[in-house]
Amino acid sequence: MLATGAAVVVALGVVNFWGDLAWFFRSDSVRIQGKWRLVWVTENGETHTFPFLFIAPRCTLEEKTMTVDDGGMLLVNTYRIETAHRPKWFDIQQYSGQSKPGIYALDGNTLTICLNTEAGGARPATFNSKAGSRHDLFFFKRE
Repeated sequence: MLATGAAVVVALGVVNFWGDLAWFFRSDSVRIQGKWRLVWVTENGETHTFPFLFIAPRCTLEEKTMTVDDGGMLLVNTYRIETAHRPKWFDIQQYSGQSKPGIYALDGNTLTICLNTEAGGARPATFNSKAGSRHDLFFFKRE
């Protein structure tokens, strides 16, 4: 009986390992999808944190749609990623028609996005938001 239980535990461990490995090899366009909670944002050099889960803005990324819930106000935009560049590109097409170029880094359950807040502005080259840069830096955790 003990040997059977040990075999089941080992088998479950192997299944879990292969499941994690399969997730690792999925494309960013699949791995980026899901529900994300904003942990902090730096806007034009000023950082804002969200220590309480109930007030933190949420972001849901689906295949090409980005829905932001900012405590009662829903914003729906489309987004596009390109993984061939370094850093990887993340562009938002706002409902108003304006496009904002950005970059992103996806590391497991964390997502970092840096956007130029000026429509039609230059794409950020690094993940920073200095005063006067017109760059916003967002740090998300997967829910």
